Amino acid sequence: MLKSIRGKYRLLLTAGVILLGVSRWLPVQAQGPPDTASFTLSNARLENVGGTVLSAARRILLVSLAYPKRSHTLVQNYWQDERLRLRRQTQLTLAGHLDLAAVQGTPHYALLQLLTRDSLVLATIDTAGRLLAQVRQPLAIRRRLVEIHDLSLPQTDYFLTTEQQTKQGSFRLVCRAPNLAVRWEKAFGPDATLTASAADSTHLWLVLMADYQSRHPVSTAVCLDLATGAELSRVALTNEQARRVPSVVEMGPGHSLLVAGHAFEGEAAVLRRSGDLFFQRLSPTGQVLADHLTNFEREPTLHGAEAERVQWQLLWPLAQGQVQLVGETYTSTSAGGGILAASVTMGIAGQTVLRPKDIVSVRLGTGGQVEQLRIVPLPQDKGSFSWPYYAQGRVMARMAMEAGTFRVRGLTDDSTRLVLRSPQQVQTLDLRSGQLSAVRPAPDKGQADVLYIGADFVIIGEARPVRHILRLVRVPLRASH
Repeated sequence: MLKSIRGKYRLLLTAGVILLGVSRWLPVQAQGPPDTASFTLSNARLENVGGTVLSAARRILLVSLAYPKRSHTLVQNYWQDERLRLRRQTQLTLAGHLDLAAVQGTPHYALLQLLTRDSLVLATIDTAGRLLAQVRQPLAIRRRLVEIHDLSLPQTDYFLTTEQQTKQGSFRLVCRAPNLAVRWEKAFGPDATLTASAADSTHLWLVLMADYQSRHPVSTAVCLDLATGAELSRVALTNEQARRVPSVVEMGPGHSLLVAGHAFEGEAAVLRRSGDLFFQRLSPTGQVLADHLTNFEREPTLHGAEAERVQWQLLWPLAQGQVQLVGETYTSTSAGGGILAASVTMGIAGQTVLRPKDIVSVRLGTGGQVEQLRIVPLPQDKGSFSWPYYAQGRVMARMAMEAGTFRVRGLTDDSTRLVLRSPQQVQTLDLRSGQLSAVRPAPDKGQADVLYIGADFVIIGEARPVRHILRLVRVPLRASH
């Protein structure tokens, strides 16, 4: 059926725009030729719809909230198989007016994270839709500052949640059992921002940054024992040679961490450009197994990449210790003309607009050195991200990625094709030939995004926010050649 792509089983639908933690499920035997199928959810406010995958049950769980009474929230659960056939529909009634923050899946259970004005509500359900446990706790800080991180554990039945303690970035990481009993908890901070994570069945890696919004960020990788929360190692990614800003992480062989991102010579990170490419491979004990900086401007073999600004998006291990890295280039422009120079320090310059441009595919050797680089130009489309004030390029790129503006959505099962989403359509891009293939055009009305990537199909969410309609569509993928 599906395979985990980055180990993240999360479907997030917010403000009528479908964003995603891209996923492929665990493989199962094929059940006949792929065909197009659909499931429609009506009368649901998309800001309170979410979903996940329970991999052991091979089920998609779609969650929708309704409010029959002011004092209660009706949680409606729709259980579907890989062909989007509705297998079960269950519902729960919880006290209070709740909003859905996230749905987190494990092989056998789902965790609902819900918010009231002053508290966080956690509820777990099993594959039969039964409520196993519920915990309500007060928020340490105001609700609008609460940040829900994607910390799904696809290989275990634990749940990880973060509980922010202060405005300055201090947070507590809590590991819970399906009955919501606390297995362990660990505090981080002050001034610790969780920017990325990766996990397997026994180890958890966290990437933390201090002074995240400044030109002097400090990045650190922390490895924890998943069963106990014990800290196994702590490695500073920034060193005396370069200021480093991680972009993508992935689990590697032997519970190692693969991490890539932007590097800048000297003390400060430059916000207007991408900088150099850095790659590190770390062991759970903290040993640096590989560490390499690539300066695109100084290596003639990489000509064509030096002038581009890149947002790295996917990283995955290959055979013989090699690593594949994919990013998207972009352009950003600021309106305001003559007033820009005078107003930049005041933050009042005109609108800044970022537009995705091309795909950059890089294969790295075991030591992190570039063995192959390919830039694939893509047709210009209507995709863009705008900000009402002046913002420097790399800051804009980070915001655009969080908003779902970049087109990369994931990787097909054979690791040869990217799945891309633009405002016009969903496509695949063959990384070997550079060939684009259409999968499905965007709907005439509403918005669409890729929710799941299977071995030979994708599931696309097509939303019409005004009418509160969400349609899931299963579309086959053409075989690669």
